[in-house]
Amino acid sequence: MSLKIAFNGFGRMGRLALRAAWDWPDLEIVHINEIAGSPAEAAHLLQFDSQHGPWPRDIRAEEHALVIEGRRIGWSRNAALAAPTGPAAGPTWWWSAPASSSRSRPSRRCSTRASPAWWCRHR
Repeated sequence: MSLKIAFNGFGRMGRLALRAAWDWPDLEIVHINEIAGSPAEAAHLLQFDSQHGPWPRDIRAEEHALVIEGRRIGWSRNAALAAPTGPAAGPTWWWSAPASSSRSRPSRRCSTRASPAWWCRHR
């Protein structure tokens, strides 16, 4: 059984985290929530990084998804998204980088309303 991952925020750190985790067999990236751009913009920025160079993957955008090498990743633009509280079928971990920080760190809290949450374990 793979660990399901969702990204809340898909800036440079989120894109690099997806690139790094893409080939891990125990991870399944299932969703991206990004309020600042479209899937088409994200597909372009994911494929072409100014520091790390092009990512040799087949990437395309749909209206509500990114498709990377045939694997569909859901896409939303929900500004009010907080820590996941849904059913167990949802993502196991949500990754979120606050706009005021360029580094991610573990957090014991899972409420983005109470404090910035970097890693939130879905229970």
